[in-house]
Amino acid sequence: MRNLASTSLIRFLVLTTLGLSLMTSLSACGKRGDPYRPAEVSSTSTS
Repeated sequence: MRNLASTSLIRFLVLTTLGLSLMTSLSACGKRGDPYRPAEVSSTSTS
């Protein structure tokens, strides 16, 4: 049987991983697609 310290450590690691993945997914929202700003794209480039 696990002791209290290992159980709380596992819970801490799981919650930290979930929190980091949630923040990463929220910060990446709307950033898919063309990585260039419209002002940085030259008129000679074709897609």
